[in-house]
Amino acid sequence: MKINQLLEAGMSSISNGLTEFPEDIPDVINGAFNFLANHITSLKGGPSKVKGNFIISGNKLTNLNHGPTQVSGIYDCSFNLLTSLEQCPDVVNEFRATDNRLTNLIGSPRRIKKGEFCVTGNKLTSLEGCPEYIAGDLEGASNFQLTSLKGIE
Repeated sequence: MKINQLLEAGMSSISNGLTEFPEDIPDVINGAFNFLANHITSLKGGPSKVKGNFIISGNKLTNLNHGPTQVSGIYDCSFNLLTSLEQCPDVVNEFRATDNRLTNLIGSPRRIKKGEFCVTGNKLTSLEGCPEYIAGDLEGASNFQLTSLKGIE
């Protein structure tokens, strides 16, 4: 069975040690898209729009290039090797980028509509690039290199 058939059948979580997205992923996902705990190094070939949660935690991503431009639910890119949040969607319901290698928040979503903005366990030196609006909490514990609150207005 192909990936797009699995997604259409309601299977939203794929964890098979994949290093890249399969070729048959639909451009629009009508529900959750969970590719967690694989070895994905690029979002190339993934969906451009997700009408639900977009969970890509536990991979080997260093950037979010080629990621979806629209995510209706939670955007979770935790436990990767991210050094940048550039190419995130402008608006998401909730955003998680815990335990990466981020030093700033430039490129993060502008608005977090419903939930938290969680960037704990990174190497942040400033909050520059922090979203303009966060409906829930800003969680940034374990960023011991943080020397400035610049970026919070």
